[in-house]
Amino acid sequence: MLHSGCILTIFKTKRLQLREASIQDAPFIMKLVSEPAWHENISTNSINTLEKASEYIEQKMMAMYKTFGFGLWIIEKLEDSTPVGICGLLQRETLPGIDIGYALLEKYWGNGYAFEATNGCLDYAKNKLNADKVLAITKKENLRSVNLLEKTGFKYESDFSHPGTTEKLALYST
Repeated sequence: MLHSGCILTIFKTKRLQLREASIQDAPFIMKLVSEPAWHENISTNSINTLEKASEYIEQKMMAMYKTFGFGLWIIEKLEDSTPVGICGLLQRETLPGIDIGYALLEKYWGNGYAFEATNGCLDYAKNKLNADKVLAITKKENLRSVNLLEKTGFKYESDFSHPGTTEKLALYST
């Protein structure tokens, strides 16, 4: 891990760096969670102001860093520090282990960034956190996510629903 000013860089890949989020990322987070793909595949949240985006960063992302030492990180292009998405590791009460999550701005789809970031997170989970396995959940109809998981070595394990919901998801593991 590298300290760049106050922002902690978690790791770098050939073209990307993954770093902890800060309150200054609120405009980017608001843009990401406002995209149609986020609403279709991840959440129908109501993060529609900079204040709500800042609260999400502080209460979700930064809180997870403090509690577990990992979480969802900002993916930036190394060449110009442009944020393109988020990727990272989560510890959810509803799953029996660490799982991976990711989302990219739609304009950056098809560049291999999600693949590169996911592989970096898997390496981090195994080598830094000594995780025997990493889980992932996705909607079955989210074929981009299913294909990414399979391409990065995940195998379908079972159907899954978060307690209290009826939404059917697919549970994958490494």
